[in-house]
Amino acid sequence: MNSGESYDDCARREMEEELGLVLAKKLLRRHFQIAACSETGWEFVWVYSVRGDYHPIINPVEIESGSYWPVAEVARQLMDSPEKWAPSFRRVFDEFWQRRLFVL
Repeated sequence: MNSGESYDDCARREMEEELGLVLAKKLLRRHFQIAACSETGWEFVWVYSVRGDYHPIINPVEIESGSYWPVAEVARQLMDSPEKWAPSFRRVFDEFWQRRLFVL
């Protein structure tokens, strides 16, 4: 997050930088905040989602790789091999799961 930048503006900027998606602020849905903790690298985090027929293009300078998997498959893999996933992802996924925010 840049100095003076809002979380909403940061989310939009990061989506463009990392996924090539240029979206209006009104399309982002803000769900919850996670306080700075070891799982987030001591960063304060707001978690957003967007739904639609978008075609992200992963920027290899920003993201190592990406894949599309059904939520149930991600949940299974997290249970079987949690060490293979970043702590921040595990935390966000768990929050989504507990709050029943996934569309299945």
